[in-house]
Amino acid sequence: MAIIISNVETEWFIEENEIIDAALDRCALRWSDSLDSSVYNTEMHHDKDGKLKRISSVYVNLSNPDYEQTMADKFDFITLVMEEIPVTLPHNRKKAKIYVAGFGPAGMFAALLLAECGYNPIVIDRGMDIDTRTSQVNDFLSSGLLSEKNNMKFGEGGGRVFQDTRLLSRIGDPFIYYILRRMIQYGAPRSILSEAQPKISSEAMKKIVKGIRYSIIDNGGEVRFGQQLTGIKVEEGKIRSVIINGKQEEKCDRLVLAFGQNATDMYRSLLTCGVVMSPRPYFIGIRVEHLRQDVDAAVYGDIIRSQKVKLPPAGYNLHSKIDGRDVFTYRVMGGGEVMPAHSNNDTIAVEGVLRNDVLSGITTSAICVSVDPSDFGGNSSDPLSGINFQRKIEELARSATRSNKAPATTVRGFLEGTANLSDAAASSTYPIGVIPSNFVDIFPPFVITAFKKGLVDFSKKMKAFNNGKAMLTAPESRIIPPVKIDRNPDYSIKDIENIFVCGECAGYSEGVLNAAVEGIKAAQGVAKS
Repeated sequence: MAIIISNVETEWFIEENEIIDAALDRCALRWSDSLDSSVYNTEMHHDKDGKLKRISSVYVNLSNPDYEQTMADKFDFITLVMEEIPVTLPHNRKKAKIYVAGFGPAGMFAALLLAECGYNPIVIDRGMDIDTRTSQVNDFLSSGLLSEKNNMKFGEGGGRVFQDTRLLSRIGDPFIYYILRRMIQYGAPRSILSEAQPKISSEAMKKIVKGIRYSIIDNGGEVRFGQQLTGIKVEEGKIRSVIINGKQEEKCDRLVLAFGQNATDMYRSLLTCGVVMSPRPYFIGIRVEHLRQDVDAAVYGDIIRSQKVKLPPAGYNLHSKIDGRDVFTYRVMGGGEVMPAHSNNDTIAVEGVLRNDVLSGITTSAICVSVDPSDFGGNSSDPLSGINFQRKIEELARSATRSNKAPATTVRGFLEGTANLSDAAASSTYPIGVIPSNFVDIFPPFVITAFKKGLVDFSKKMKAFNNGKAMLTAPESRIIPPVKIDRNPDYSIKDIENIFVCGECAGYSEGVLNAAVEGIKAAQGVAKS
């Protein structure tokens, strides 16, 4: 175990070891009491005199584990890090034939645990291995020619393997410690165990997914690429077989659904087979690109004029209530860039990413509008009404550019209802290029109204949003799925026995760590069935 010492206030201009000193002093601890320690999280804060301060949390692993509990009981600013628990499954006595559909974080960890416990899972994914996938993604980014089977969203590693990934805090679920340690085993830096929001680079993620694949195979599992689950056969309320690539039928006793939200065709296929699902609240977005220097100036103020100050890219968090809807910023990335998020050639979608520790001169953020199932149009009780709403917007975006380039305009152009890039403060970071577009041709009127009112309100809260020359690209439509698959507490789906669902496609979680935890819990459900 370990402890987190929170609310450690220091001057901004100090080194990491001085922050740790301050944390240990606060608890009357010495360096010799600690096996290892590091800054867990740090944030900027202005005191009542306007001076810049750090408010930090410090991770400390004490040499006496019993004293960690004592300290956590004694001080309300100390949190005990939950101890990792053993992750295992009972021996596979039934010798059931188990398939895992999808090889992103949820599918990888479900299959890894099943394989290591003797269940011999068969993993299928429509995309290819990470090396083949990387080559085709690089070709796409340079040529604009998209492979619908093997792209930034489909294939080994899932939809986030081509970007640096921030992992959520590990405190709260002991499975996450297990996941982080397994990631370290396959190539992640050890620092992910002692940071609040550790980051794994794209290159490290590629090593991790390869290592997990090799372990699955070494432990008796199979990993098949270029094999897409296109249907299932159900008899007497139980799954009997899976259909692969539309023609190949194979016996199946247990099925773990772990595909990503981008596989919208899978929702349609599963619905026709009797899988119960329902629309869910959703949000749709556009992505803004400000000059990083403008955002830094707006957030840091006069501090950035000091030559001795070295500050990280500034972030922000803005929210407005517009006609009963939430309008808010999301995934703010200082030094980030805009990348493609679509997976077929009749749609366009974008997202913000950080890659390979190379900071651009841009700070980018999604600006999102909340959308309720009643807004989807058509039959609001149709489980796929949200996917239809999402797809219509993405198809209209494609019609606006007639290519894999993204629709774009400036903030001023958007507010004035024009397609204008002539006075943009900087070129878009979207690698395939952008085409001037009027967003009223892409989004429904209620979304346009919310975006416009939100931008005007944000300009009153943060100076950088006064800049009408900032670039907007659209749509950011793949943040969460607009549908969820109904399931039981053991992750089995409703009405059909021996099918389990986990990860992003289920509609209950987001992010690499949450998806991996869901994969483990789905594997546990399989073992108990």
